[in-house]
Amino acid sequence: MNATKLSGQKARRFRHLFKKTRLTQENLARLLQVTPQTIWNWKNGKSPIPLTVLYFLEAFGVGE
Repeated sequence: MNATKLSGQKARRFRHLFKKTRLTQENLARLLQVTPQTIWNWKNGKSPIPLTVLYFLEAFGVGE
């Protein structure tokens, strides 16, 4: 699997988990100690999402 395809899958997974949190972009950014722009970049596949962020979201019960 190439890096672009993997990045797209992670972005889709992030969008799915983000939606389930029912948090605003700003609140999630504050919680993760990143900027709202970083959240936007992750949601839109513009920058790589650390796996730890996906694990964090899943650990808080928003996973499938």
